[in-house]
Formats: sequence, C-alpha cells, structure tokens
Amino acid sequence: MIRTIAKPQTKKVTGCGECRSTCQSACKTSCTVGNQSCERVTREEKIERR
Repeated sequence: MIRTIAKPQTKKVTGCGECRSTCQSACKTSCTVGNQSCERVTREEKIERR
C-alpha cells in the first residue's frame, strides 16, 4: 500500500527529491548509490514549483 503512494510522488519529483522521506524504500538504492542525485532533484523541484 505504501509503494503505491510513493510511486506517484517519485514521478512528480522526476527522480528522488524526497528519497529520505517519501521514496525511502524505492529511491533508497538511488540515494545510496548517488546521494548527489537526490539533492540535485530537490533543487530542480524548487524551480518547477515556482
């Protein structure tokens, strides 16, 4: 059930912006392999929100 809610949110971020909170289990691998990737998406998300 949690996987379904994390799937749409992950697509909204276009990567793994909230991996340490939302896609912690789905983006866990991406975050561990490249922590920079997660932070990079977070910055892009701020621009898209504007």
